[in-house]
Amino acid sequence: MQHPRDTHLTVVKRIFHYLKGTINLGLHFIWAPITTLRSYCDADSTGSKDDRRSTTNFAIFMANNSLSWEAKKQATISRSTAEAEYRALATTIVELIWFLNLLQSIGYSTSTPTLYCDNINAINMAKNLVFYESIIITNNLLQVFVVFSDF
Repeated sequence: MQHPRDTHLTVVKRIFHYLKGTINLGLHFIWAPITTLRSYCDADSTGSKDDRRSTTNFAIFMANNSLSWEAKKQATISRSTAEAEYRALATTIVELIWFLNLLQSIGYSTSTPTLYCDNINAINMAKNLVFYESIIITNNLLQVFVVFSDF
């Protein structure tokens, strides 16, 4: 900033005050060998009564440490619960691929990640996309390398 003002100094002081009060809080990671990534995904179908959009939820773990999580409204309205779950699968896959590429770029190789989904219809759509042409997802990466399993 080229011309800081008193309001900027006030904000910086508030940030330092917050950091001083939360020094003992944080995420604690337990050392464990990197073996595989484990992820869970779910969708809240038509969770919002105002706009009828579903919510994608996922969490990604390495060993017992949480790497990433998200709860976000989907961009489009799903026609069915299975379609909402399928979109949640696609979103989780994109995040898994990002983490796999990150780990590979720093020299770690992991086995095939595991993705847990609780909707059998979404799993069947991901395994066999031929019969579900009406659902168009830009990320057809679901069949590439993820092992599907029920909770």
